[in-house]
Amino acid sequence: MNITPFGRRWAARCLALLCLAALQAQAAPALREDLAWHGDNRARLNEMLAQHGRGSPGYRASAPPVAVFDFDNTTIKNDVGDALVFWMLANNKVLQPAARDWKGVSPLLTDAAAAAIKAACDGQGDPGQPLRTDDGSAASRACADELVAVYDTDKTVAGQPAWTRGADDFINPAYGLAVQLLAGYTPDDVRVMAGAAIDQNLAAPVGAKQRVGNRSVNGYVRRYEQIDDLMRNLRLAGFDVWIVSASPQQPVEVFGGYFGVPPQRVVGVRSVLDSTGRLTARFQGAGRFAEGNAELITYRDGKRWWINKVVFGERDPARQMLRTPEVTDRLVFVAGDSDTDLSMLKDAKVKLVLNRNKAELMCNAFHNDGGSGQWLVNPMFIEPRPRKETPYACGKWNLPDQADKVH
Repeated sequence: MNITPFGRRWAARCLALLCLAALQAQAAPALREDLAWHGDNRARLNEMLAQHGRGSPGYRASAPPVAVFDFDNTTIKNDVGDALVFWMLANNKVLQPAARDWKGVSPLLTDAAAAAIKAACDGQGDPGQPLRTDDGSAASRACADELVAVYDTDKTVAGQPAWTRGADDFINPAYGLAVQLLAGYTPDDVRVMAGAAIDQNLAAPVGAKQRVGNRSVNGYVRRYEQIDDLMRNLRLAGFDVWIVSASPQQPVEVFGGYFGVPPQRVVGVRSVLDSTGRLTARFQGAGRFAEGNAELITYRDGKRWWINKVVFGERDPARQMLRTPEVTDRLVFVAGDSDTDLSMLKDAKVKLVLNRNKAELMCNAFHNDGGSGQWLVNPMFIEPRPRKETPYACGKWNLPDQADKVH
């Protein structure tokens, strides 16, 4: 058979491309061997990197595969939103609201909770000025106690319900309050405060507690090295890596930088700004919720809506609410730790779950909802939860009860 010069050049080019593809496949990023993963999770994650990353069949640099990480207790140990709220209370940084109206801060507060905060905090600062929540006096500690109780226990100090409704598919009112307490500050102000809170919590030993008011609350955070390594390898493999969190936007931006995630790849709870560039107590809109609402954060279905809006650039509010094939085709990986991450986890091809004994999530994960091999369950990397001795009761989600297999 005679081969023309063009044919020889074409064959040589094809051979070169095949060799390049082979080299790329051989050079697929891999997770560090010295960092502990449960069972075969490391191998399965490495397989995902090779199967979907740069050099794999179907990879498109113009529309790369997407990886999304929840932040609190998934990317880090503990909660950066908590860390900032507690730091602000310990450092007299929460501002007295206009007209001392706590319902204006969160309309989801019960009348009893708004009245309890007002009674405890009225004398601790003028509207627009920092509340005295830790000046050494009993009165300042009482103000802090009331805010911590409502935020951290969903009840007043006296035990009355704090919220007019519980968490739903779009908001946990206490998570929303963590953002609403930032009202009156600029985004840069919040980033500075967040940096101080993060530094303090990173410096504290694992397991540390701190006093806020008269209450003992969590006092430390840690980076998960395994997640840092996974994010780095995803980027090397050509994935578009995002953080989507129900904590305020600015502290997640700051802490996300520790993992090499730039601010433009962070979606936290986003506040509407006023005409002077300061945060208000209202949230940006997505889906059926307009700008300036008090009902929608990046929580449960709200995470899906914000992923559609920001990560995939969907401008149509109606389509932001959907599980679209276009999104699920590119959303290769999601990591989460809570029932509140379930919507975005279900949208992904590969789902990493850190086991915090959250019933709805673990029922789905252990049942392997969505197909064999899609759910990877791992204990928390620091202070993992003990094994749940009784099966998860899963009937309310139309699933069979599930034993705790990974702890």
